[in-house]
Amino acid sequence: MIKPKHRSKSEHAQTMVEFAIVFPILLLLTYGLIEFGRMIFIYVSVTSAAREGARYGAGAGYIDPTDTTRYYMYCDGIRTAVRRGAILTQIPDGAITVWYDHGPGTSPFPDAGNRCPALASVYNQDLIKLGDRVGVHLSVQYTPIIEFLGFNGFTIQAQSARTVLTDLKFNPP
Repeated sequence: MIKPKHRSKSEHAQTMVEFAIVFPILLLLTYGLIEFGRMIFIYVSVTSAAREGARYGAGAGYIDPTDTTRYYMYCDGIRTAVRRGAILTQIPDGAITVWYDHGPGTSPFPDAGNRCPALASVYNQDLIKLGDRVGVHLSVQYTPIIEFLGFNGFTIQAQSARTVLTDLKFNPP
């Protein structure tokens, strides 16, 4: 049977000093992993929210059978779809921009400021044709839980566009 080795007081002090040196580094690594995971989560959430808003705006048909407002013209519905798509991430109204264009490589329809609130007065069904796109651009500020070494965050941006389905005609077989 082997007897346990007895340590001197100086060995106990050495262990405490080593722990005092390694523990802050371990905490910093743990915080970095948590913050990096949080940042990736917010990025994915913002990207998903932009895609969800564009998907809602591209839907064919009317928002209500008794109304003449189409999905791409219903700004509140697009904004609600964006917020619903953002899991555990707050997206303020000012961070959501809805735009329309004639397809990839073309410039957005001319309008001042955020295009969605002015949609009812500027756009009508004659301007939006099959093949035009509705797009959603989000710009959300990422702020770390604890500011470290002067790093106080950055802006996460996401954009998604989908082709508007204005009218679908089906010929039954």
